[in-house]
Amino acid sequence: MDTTTQAQLRQLQNSVRHQRYAILALSAIIAGAGLIAATRADGDATFDKITCKEWVVVDINGKTRIKAAVTDNDQAAVQWIDLNQHTRIAAATSSDGSGSVCLLDTNEKVRISAGTRKGEASTDWFDASGRLRFVAGTTTEGVASTDWFDASGRLRFVARTSGDGQASAGWNDRDGKLQFGQIEEVPAESPPTKTN
Repeated sequence: MDTTTQAQLRQLQNSVRHQRYAILALSAIIAGAGLIAATRADGDATFDKITCKEWVVVDINGKTRIKAAVTDNDQAAVQWIDLNQHTRIAAATSSDGSGSVCLLDTNEKVRISAGTRKGEASTDWFDASGRLRFVAGTTTEGVASTDWFDASGRLRFVARTSGDGQASAGWNDRDGKLQFGQIEEVPAESPPTKTN
């Protein structure tokens, strides 16, 4: 073999040796990165934005605990779920602009509901049987009222103020007859004015 060929062969051997070292170093880097990723604690990721149609948070046992989604009727809703997989809190906004939050008992019966709709706000409280027992609310006409119901669903106590500043309160007996006070009737919402 001539010296030129021997020199080229040595260069080729040196090049192969350097490539082996580079491959070994790259393999060590990849293995180290894999080891770091495998030992990193779950949940350490940071994101600026996540876009999805549904979001579910699970506990250590894989049970759903929080669920957020937009429904087919454009209602954006979030549910908080207890260990027994019962919804305990539900919050939603609807396409009509209304919003609500409901607190549910362990039997998934609504016990407290609060909401807003078209400038009005109300809070409703229910007993364990699902009967309405208390309502407090405001209307767009400036009426603020509280209504208390007995276990049979009969209105027993009312307190309200009207938009013009008048106040009234009254207690009813079991038959719905006013026993004490005076209750001003809340005017029904005015019908829309027709325009030709």
